[in-house]
Amino acid sequence: QKGTELGARGPTGPPSPPPLRRRTPRRSSIGKEARGSFAARRRQPFYKAQGLPKMTDAGGGWLAHVDPATGATYYARGNDVRWERPTEASQAPKWQSRLDPATGATYYYNESTRETSWTPPEVEKEEAGEWRTRRDDASGCDYYYHTVTGETSWTKPEERRLDEPEEEPRKLAPLPSPPASPPKSSPERTSPKMERRVSPNVVAHVPPPPIMKEPPARRSSTELDYRGPAPPTRTEPPARRPSLPVPPPPLPASPPLKRPTPPSLPVTRTSLDTTSSESEDNDSIALSTSVPALAQDYEGHDFPTFAKAHFQMHRKGLFKARTELDKICRWKRATMKLALLESCCRDADLLAEALQAHRNVTGYMGDRSSSKNKDGHRTKLIGQLLRCKQELRDEVYCQLVKQTTLNPSSESAIRGWELLLSVLSTCPPSEQLAPHVGWHFGEHLSSTQESADYTQSVASYAEKCLVALPQVMKLGCRREKPTLLEAQATSKGEGIPVRAYLVDGRHLTIKIDAWTTALDLADALGSELGGVSRQDGLRVFEVSDEALQERCLDDDERVLDVLAYWDRMQLQDKKKRRKSAHYKLMYKVRYFYTDTLSSPCAEELHYQQARQDILDERYPCSLPEACTLAALALQEQYGDRNDHSLRVVQGHLADHVPPSARSDRDLIASLEQRVLKLYGKLRGYSPEDARRAYVSTCRAIPVYGAAYFEARPKTTEYPSQVVLAVTATSLLVVDPSSRAVLKSFSYGSVVTWGHSSASFVVVEGDEVSHTKVQFATPHGREMNDLIRAYVEALVPSSED
Repeated sequence: QKGTELGARGPTGPPSPPPLRRRTPRRSSIGKEARGSFAARRRQPFYKAQGLPKMTDAGGGWLAHVDPATGATYYARGNDVRWERPTEASQAPKWQSRLDPATGATYYYNESTRETSWTPPEVEKEEAGEWRTRRDDASGCDYYYHTVTGETSWTKPEERRLDEPEEEPRKLAPLPSPPASPPKSSPERTSPKMERRVSPNVVAHVPPPPIMKEPPARRSSTELDYRGPAPPTRTEPPARRPSLPVPPPPLPASPPLKRPTPPSLPVTRTSLDTTSSESEDNDSIALSTSVPALAQDYEGHDFPTFAKAHFQMHRKGLFKARTELDKICRWKRATMKLALLESCCRDADLLAEALQAHRNVTGYMGDRSSSKNKDGHRTKLIGQLLRCKQELRDEVYCQLVKQTTLNPSSESAIRGWELLLSVLSTCPPSEQLAPHVGWHFGEHLSSTQESADYTQSVASYAEKCLVALPQVMKLGCRREKPTLLEAQATSKGEGIPVRAYLVDGRHLTIKIDAWTTALDLADALGSELGGVSRQDGLRVFEVSDEALQERCLDDDERVLDVLAYWDRMQLQDKKKRRKSAHYKLMYKVRYFYTDTLSSPCAEELHYQQARQDILDERYPCSLPEACTLAALALQEQYGDRNDHSLRVVQGHLADHVPPSARSDRDLIASLEQRVLKLYGKLRGYSPEDARRAYVSTCRAIPVYGAAYFEARPKTTEYPSQVVLAVTATSLLVVDPSSRAVLKSFSYGSVVTWGHSSASFVVVEGDEVSHTKVQFATPHGREMNDLIRAYVEALVPSSED
């Protein structure tokens, strides 16, 4: 640390060491002299005790040495020794940024010079040098000198970098070769960084003032005599760590007047987050304007009022004296020995689980030392909340509100809010506690607590929790335990990218959060594609890779619950060493109750799905219908019939006709001619017209758009095993072997219908005479919701 001071002394030579304190002689003069010399050697630096020159890093691999005899500085790199400062040694000093643990502010530290500063150093300016002022003692006037070139002037010259070209090149004296012995006077100019660190006992070399014929006018007494910024006062350096070769740098005396502004956190969407920057800005504005309104809804429901009515207040000492309300509602480092809620204290099992939950809370927040990492504490707490009673969930919410109130540690407070957001993504508080938890969120919207790196703040977490509270109250508790990836992203308020496929193989990636439902994801996909609304009937499906199984997700079903279920099933299959099915999300048509679509994109999606369903024979069609659909597909893809389209189409009939229509090889040629003839009659159809005609032709098929469900009729009128097909206009009973429609229940003739967990019932007729038919099926609820959606789309026009 003293190498910089000695390197800046110049020709004046090193100062004499301070006098040593003499101890009182105890036994003999010989012992006194021996002890005195030993103490002197011990107090001296190592290089002085060994008679070695002081050396510092000059940059570029060069070391700056100070000759003890003359005080002059010379430079050495290997066997190369010279008096002049090498050009390679003029590299920029190595500056690093550090954080002050006391104030959280950032200061800057130079590894070479051990200098500290609150403001970012301008290395390039220091390399080029600058003009500085000094007072001439003889005349009392100020003159200017350059820190690198040594030029002096009575008037302040214009600032110029050394690497800029000059108007006239200066003639510099040639540098002398390294002498055999140190020169009598080797002026070592001090760089701006060095000059600030010169010891008060050492006079740094400054060029003498220029010779003047007439000194400039003296400044008035009102002007400040500014001699440059004083070096920041060093605090006592911390203890040297054995694992580090260099102790941590000291801090400046006081923090800057204005702390640097922390980077703003991106506002997370309430249900989803796309990659469009324009939509992010719009959502940020909408979210910020809704947060104050949400906070106003919880005004008057302060948390201490709830604590006064429901907390166990008698908890102090052996005789359980009553504690203060203010004390029980704020942060406490010690582990609780009694639950907060009286309902948990009365039940021994709930009390044990409440204390275990508090250990996980304090372990995650860092208030309690633990061998388990914070992810382990969070996973254990979330798993506990999924299978417990509502009283324990309220207890955990109360513990988190308590630990995040008046918490003196910013790091602990940030972790507490992270855990609050994770708990909100898992289960809701009770209806009685929810307004008081929302009041706690609103109270911290103006909090100034931030993390050490300024990337997280209590106010941003309070805003996210305030938005998430009404959503979790609506959705209820999770069905599946969140994955580790989801838990980490949720605790940071970040979205999780999810991929959804289209029928034609394309896919879209949307960022969702723990509160995104299947209906929210469907709306996001429709908006991303362009103008697809809910009335177009598209929803999100769960489809296996082989397309052998598919299930339409419920509108209020959390998407991340589905992904967590896939992850759990794959882990179980891996443990049992069996092949697991792979699933994906698909955006496709669910409801076929409208012929008028909202946008061309919706028309294209309906057309792509209709064509795929016809070719896969999901909905069987007759031979004339198959030929008409094939001709419309050719017109949509190739336009009007011409020689080029004929050459492309011939021999590729399988791309447009279902397998059953071309099963007879002898009729393939005649079938191809029939399709081409119909294709020629469609001249003038635009691709949009061809798509609309294709979908309309498909809707004329009786079973088109039907959702199939296996069932067993509880009557001898039908076979023992049937398939129930729910269409947009009727419920069909289909024979699975022959695919023949055995019975059709039109929605206009159905009096009512119902379901249970294992059956579905439909009643046909009128109020006087009706027939009841019952089927055993585990898909009763799904059939009931699908029929209700179709009936609600058809009935209002007739009732009005």
